[in-house]
Amino acid sequence: MFIIKKRDKSAPATFTIPFRGKEITLTVRPSDPDEIQKIIKKNTKYIMGIHPKSKQAVRIGELDNTALGQDGMDYLLVGFTGFIGEDGKVLDVTRENKLLIANLETGEEKDGEPVKMADIIHQKSQELAKVEAVEEKEETKNS
Repeated sequence: MFIIKKRDKSAPATFTIPFRGKEITLTVRPSDPDEIQKIIKKNTKYIMGIHPKSKQAVRIGELDNTALGQDGMDYLLVGFTGFIGEDGKVLDVTRENKLLIANLETGEEKDGEPVKMADIIHQKSQELAKVEAVEEKEETKNS
């Protein structure tokens, strides 16, 4: 008898990719809209303002895009290997190191702009989310 365990929709996947002539691995979580909304909510501050037409007091949300990007990257990038710090030691998986890696340029360009590791992480996360959506659809169809 085989026991098949359903994969958790937020389970990360590990990818091996070339980076500047070496191979690195990135462990990335699928983009989950519910988690992204929590991160957006966490990084939104509200102020009171006056609606220009109604002249009524309204709450206006101000999003801290820098904090949103950092928290999002910390959520999506679960782990990595293949990176060594200035001291010659393997980098630990910390928020600070995740953000350093995300800001690294890959040496490639897209539309005249340098491609960063963050772009690759987002791409992999979106690919995983699409796979999850297809698997969920198939599961619903087959039940």
